Amino acid sequence: MAAESSFWKNADQGTIQLIDGTGTPVTLTLSTDQGNLKATAFAAILNAPVVMERRGKFGSLNRGVRAFPQLTLTTFMGNFVGSTTSAPGTPMEFLTKKGAYAANVSTLGASREYTVDVKLTVEGTNFGDTADETCTWEDCVLVSAEMSEAAEGNAMAYTLQCLGSVVVVNNTNTVTYSQVA
Repeated sequence: MAAESSFWKNADQGTIQLIDGTGTPVTLTLSTDQGNLKATAFAAILNAPVVMERRGKFGSLNRGVRAFPQLTLTTFMGNFVGSTTSAPGTPMEFLTKKGAYAANVSTLGASREYTVDVKLTVEGTNFGDTADETCTWEDCVLVSAEMSEAAEGNAMAYTLQCLGSVVVVNNTNTVTYSQVA
């Protein structure tokens, strides 16, 4: 069994990539993200636990409705959309399937509601690890996008809901977090 890395990572060691469902996927590596990706509802099984009691005492533990992980991230903003309809466009265009990414295909399949995969790569090999680690949230739908102006830089905040599995890969170890089959 491999030990956890002895080098603790921070936001400087990560990159985020958006991926569509085309046969040869269209991708956008975020170059202006603020290193603040946050994932919630991340659990061993993506179904809510149901505790069953009988007359005030624990009886059984089961799994109920699907729990959908949520992602939030923020990017600095140069523009809402690019100045042409050619890639690379902006994260907003990619997540909404507009402008430079109007021909993108949903990760759920053609003619389906538009979703994307979100992949976080954490640099490891530069710090003595045997490989970089990746975490991919599959089939994410944009829930909201918020713009804010600030002296420190205008920003876009994105919230996505993960409808698929969460897959973590580190060298030869792959762990998948998914709903009850």
